[in-house]
Amino acid sequence: MFLNPLLLLGPTAVSVPIIIHLLNRRKFERVVWAAMRFVNVAVQQNQRRVKIEDLLLLIIRCVLIALIVFALARPAISGAGGFFGLPKTTAVVLIDNSYSMCQVEGASNKFEQAKRVADAVIDALPRGSSVAVYLASDVATPVIEMPTFDLAAAREAITKAQLSDRSSNMLPPIQRAVELLQNQSAVRKDLYLITDTQQHGWKQTGDIQKLLTENQREIKTTVLLVGEPEQRNLGVSDLKIAGDLPTMNRPVLFNVQVTNFGAAEARDVPVKVSVNGEAESDQAVIDAIPAGGSKSVTLSVRFKKEGYQTVTARINKDVLPADDQRTIVVRALKQVNVLIVDGDPGREPRDAKSFYLREALQPVPPDLRENFYVQTRIVSTGELESTRLDEMDAVFLANVTDLAPTTTTAIERFVKNGGGLVIMPGATASPNYYNEQLGRRLALLPALLNEPRGDASQAARFWTFQTKHFDHPIVALWGEGSVGSMASAKFFRTYDLELLPAKNIGGTDAGTPRVVATFNDGKPAIVERTFGEGRVVLFAVGADTAWSDLPVRPQIFIPLMHRTLSALVQRQDESINIRVGQKFVYRMHDDVLGKDALIKRNNDEKNVQDSRRVEAVNNVPTLTFDRTDNAGAYTVNFGADTAAMFATQPDAAESKLDGLTQDQTQQLASASHVIKYTAGMNVEQALKKEQIGTELWLPLAIIALAIAATETLLAHLFSRSK
Repeated sequence: MFLNPLLLLGPTAVSVPIIIHLLNRRKFERVVWAAMRFVNVAVQQNQRRVKIEDLLLLIIRCVLIALIVFALARPAISGAGGFFGLPKTTAVVLIDNSYSMCQVEGASNKFEQAKRVADAVIDALPRGSSVAVYLASDVATPVIEMPTFDLAAAREAITKAQLSDRSSNMLPPIQRAVELLQNQSAVRKDLYLITDTQQHGWKQTGDIQKLLTENQREIKTTVLLVGEPEQRNLGVSDLKIAGDLPTMNRPVLFNVQVTNFGAAEARDVPVKVSVNGEAESDQAVIDAIPAGGSKSVTLSVRFKKEGYQTVTARINKDVLPADDQRTIVVRALKQVNVLIVDGDPGREPRDAKSFYLREALQPVPPDLRENFYVQTRIVSTGELESTRLDEMDAVFLANVTDLAPTTTTAIERFVKNGGGLVIMPGATASPNYYNEQLGRRLALLPALLNEPRGDASQAARFWTFQTKHFDHPIVALWGEGSVGSMASAKFFRTYDLELLPAKNIGGTDAGTPRVVATFNDGKPAIVERTFGEGRVVLFAVGADTAWSDLPVRPQIFIPLMHRTLSALVQRQDESINIRVGQKFVYRMHDDVLGKDALIKRNNDEKNVQDSRRVEAVNNVPTLTFDRTDNAGAYTVNFGADTAAMFATQPDAAESKLDGLTQDQTQQLASASHVIKYTAGMNVEQALKKEQIGTELWLPLAIIALAIAATETLLAHLFSRSK
């Protein structure tokens, strides 16, 4: 291959010394001279030697000119080009912008290094090449979607590229790049991936190796690795409300989990929590977190106003700033309204099936109930038909036998639209109604009520709650071991609950049932499922003491009812805390249907706002927003009014900065050319060397210089008087 193929016309210059030589052989005029015979004798004696000397000099000069011409044409071997130089290339450049790329190294982070390397890649492309640029995380985000010949525009786009808080998975971006190149008709196709050495993004190395190997003859892949693995990193890996109700003017507890992603134990880790970006509400110090381990602390905040609030937990900054804080959005409530439907009110308050339930939900003296954050209203089954459910956050059915068809429909609509429903059936319940209407027909129930087991009159025979494996958030408190045991409650007679499968009813999803708690024999005691925007919790016993002594165990019953209520209320707001990159889908009020909402990321220095229209989805006004690549809180406004807030949280697995394993590196190297970028490295030169191969102009120039010196020496020797 010759990089300057036009100079190959230069060997015609070899004819110059030959022409001069031939011209010097012109005929001479004869002149009679008396001493000529002596000259003839000398010429005849040296003629053969002179001819050999002249011919040798002629050959040397021709070779010298040929070598100079070939050196100027820049020959190379083992490169990627053809005989007449490098062909035009169609390239795709992938730049990793997952949040591990914000790792700080020296004065900049790895993403800035990657952008500099991307600039060098474009500079190394042959003249006339085209390039497409994508940002790579767990998806491929186009910066320049289709290959362009305007390389200056590509450089500018790279300069403006921004980090995201997405996780990394290199397979989807590589698949997109290969697909794009397969549809191009270029002679040469190149794929450049610029990423860090993080192991997490290469979970599917085998699939990547297979894809690149299958296309190796058509597409040449180069992987440029920036940065170094990091053995020290702490991150806030989780933040959630601690089974509490997010109400105003009282301490609300939050669990903050901090994970040590490093290789050594971390000690004395300060953790802080704040509301709406104000001064810290609470703080604590974790004494030690083992390598690879996590520790949680419970911190409290106080909401001063009603509505959407941000809660942020943070630790001290380290090499990976992206995971040093985590923000969630909470909808603070002035109070929680609960409707209790009593299946048998009784003559006296203590005889009512709802007596213990109300006492548990409002565990304060009667004169303080009016200002308590949980407000209860008790109605009979008959009164339920005329009760407005849209004013309630949750409905408890306490030993209710059955409901009228219109009431059943109202309950179904209430839960579908985000309400919470708790069913504590008891002895007076009609299993046929619950199973056929709420279970099989509407799929509201998470389980069927099979034949009760046990005998309530036999106090010596009973079941208890489980003693371990408290995995569900409602009962997670008892897994911590700080509030006693749930096993002290006794159950003499219970329904045998049979879990129902997930189902879709008329476009409404009835989720897969989850067991909240079991009896000591493994049978379900409490189960729940989501239904539309709401949640349903089903107990195997009633709310009275006919079948169990649970209601008279306040150390269990009170926190259990409050945590159940919290799970119902939080279901309404589950959609306001999502993963980074997840689509935000939110149910809006009817009065904003068809209007445009302005969505802005809080603390965005550029103050960029996106507009989205509220559209009807299944006859429900719905706002959809998919630009959620950055972590933190977002505000939804209609004009000057805040309609909603939501927050996105990054994938904590991206915080583990371990480097590629030896097997991953070998798999990658077998299907691509891997270049490890180091500070001060000339990437453009390294890539051009790979494209061109070994250039021969320097050795040719050295040989030409040696031949020139030889020619000069011989010409001097041959020209001396003989």
